[in-house]
Amino acid sequence: MTGIGRPHLVIFPLLITLLCKVVLVAWLFDGTLSSFAMCIAIGQVFSIPSYVWINRKYLQIPIGDWLGDAFKALGVVGLSATLLWLVNSMIAQVIPVFIHLVLMAFVYILIVIPLFWIFRLPIWEEISDVVVRVRGQGIVTGK
Repeated sequence: MTGIGRPHLVIFPLLITLLCKVVLVAWLFDGTLSSFAMCIAIGQVFSIPSYVWINRKYLQIPIGDWLGDAFKALGVVGLSATLLWLVNSMIAQVIPVFIHLVLMAFVYILIVIPLFWIFRLPIWEEISDVVVRVRGQGIVTGK
């Protein structure tokens, strides 16, 4: 909403998101990290309709287009999570945790960037624009 000069329009969906998460944590949290994470994730999912409504009303993004991109994104998430799990199962568990985390982050980037291109997600255009701008400034030469 900042892009159209009306960042205040996001307040409603953010409040819905926060309310959903707080209610679910108060209702379902049993003291474990996994239940907390589940409450937060479910709260985020429950708040999706408010974001879809804002996108439709103010950005004129049809629900069908939004759903199409959402399903593409789910494909990226599913494939990248599966590939990351496979890579993680092949890495020796004796390496230090920090090195393991950095390595997995690097592998994730190597997995997800091509998936953005394969699935033609809108973020691919943003990544391409950034690369063009960075190359134009002489920061990255591509050699």
